[in-house]
Amino acid sequence: MIRWTNYLLTRTGNAKIDTLECGDTIILWHPEAEKWITYTEPGAAYVKIHISDAWLQNGATIEIYDKAFNLVATYSGITDASFWVPEHEDAFIEGDTVRIRVIPADTPFYIDLDGDGANDDLNGDGIADRVYAYFRVDAIKYIAYDSITLVWNVHTEYVSGLGEYRTIRYGPSCILDEHLDPTPYVPKPEHNKILVWSDVDAFCILYTAYTNILWYRNIAEFLNIKELIEGMLTYMTGYYEEIAGYIEELTSNSVAIREFVEKVNSEVKPIPDAIAKLDEADLELADARGALQAGEYSEVADHLMRAKTLYEEAFAMAVAAARDAADMAELMAVAKIDAASDYIGRASAVGIPVDAAYSYLASASEYLTIGRETEKMFDPTRPETAVALILAYKNYTIAAERADIAMSEAISSARSTALSYIDSAKARIDELDKVQFTFLLPEDKVEAAKTYYAAASDMYDKGDYITAISLAQQAESYAKEAMDIYEDNYNTFIYSIILIIIIFIILLVIVAAHHAVARKRILERKTAST
Repeated sequence: MIRWTNYLLTRTGNAKIDTLECGDTIILWHPEAEKWITYTEPGAAYVKIHISDAWLQNGATIEIYDKAFNLVATYSGITDASFWVPEHEDAFIEGDTVRIRVIPADTPFYIDLDGDGANDDLNGDGIADRVYAYFRVDAIKYIAYDSITLVWNVHTEYVSGLGEYRTIRYGPSCILDEHLDPTPYVPKPEHNKILVWSDVDAFCILYTAYTNILWYRNIAEFLNIKELIEGMLTYMTGYYEEIAGYIEELTSNSVAIREFVEKVNSEVKPIPDAIAKLDEADLELADARGALQAGEYSEVADHLMRAKTLYEEAFAMAVAAARDAADMAELMAVAKIDAASDYIGRASAVGIPVDAAYSYLASASEYLTIGRETEKMFDPTRPETAVALILAYKNYTIAAERADIAMSEAISSARSTALSYIDSAKARIDELDKVQFTFLLPEDKVEAAKTYYAAASDMYDKGDYITAISLAQQAESYAKEAMDIYEDNYNTFIYSIILIIIIFIILLVIVAAHHAVARKRILERKTAST
């Protein structure tokens, strides 16, 4: 039984084991801020990472993936934990890359890193902070080899006498210095030193680039040159591994890009052109993956570059739309907050109760600040952070809504207060109409009170409650002055009447007395004459 393969790739040479410190702190502050973090150690054959101070509660989760997005481990429901991933001392993740997906908690929670029983202040503002996930990546441990060996035209043959399969090599072998330029499309000659040898006395040192192969001795009779070119560019320069990894990386980015573009399309504003570019890019990426699997390496790069360009264009369109929407929402929020602040200030100055309005205004300002801080989290080089623009837009929208509520609360309070002042002024004016002696009223004050009352009622009907309050206050003031003057005039009038009556009575008494005296004298005269 024979099993044929095109090549056998093994890592050889000296193994290097090292640990690099990271010291990265990962914090999720918002419930929608799912995050991807990628750590890559170029040239590593195997890697593992150390996580410490892990607080993953209320559904907060971290998922560890390898370079090809195979799930390695999942952690959740832990408090102040430290561990290696993989956890076993001798276990490693194959490849040079570790990917971490951080899923936020359903509800935020406090953490206590120093174990003193007090919730920690992570921002240094004196207030304990709640988070949706928290952990640190302390170190990356890796194993690397200084060379790889490739054998072409390999088959495995079952040897019945030995009862086992044995690898048989029929073609040349190669050994390659693995310290290559990381760019898969541009292998540099000074980095790609390859030694090729064969059992049939062919020896050559080759330096490779895309356009030329230089050889010391002609080995065309031993190996097809096209196969040599494809083999060296694909396997020996790491092109296959790099391009496969690049496809997976682009696939990962495409997931984040699609999520972002579709969120912008559904939650911010329609962007059908960007959606169309995404669909086209997905087809190109699928074609690139198919070409790689079929060994059609010359087509892989073309499909990848078209897919990359389309994803970038779709992403840029969505970013532009989200930025525009966020900018407009921010301007709207600022304008509404300023308008509400001005109105509430003027309302407060005339005695309108505005405590509820101030509370909503403070909330609006807080959401505006959160929106601005969230928008700063966007990194154009990391598609997974683009959701920060949507979150910023939502926070700005909430800020504008809270400002609207603040304004509504202030207007409602102003309306009821204005109505109260107008009713009070009306009651004062009605009292003037009910006085006994209207001629004692000061006509100018009464006229002013009625004029201001009419103006206040008109402003109330027009919705200008603050002005209505001011006019009603003046109407009531004039009505009160008129009543005060009336009361003074009334008292003066009554006193005058009383005084006149008293004087009249006194005059009557005097006249009566005078008549009595005169009559007495007449009687006396009559008596004397008789």
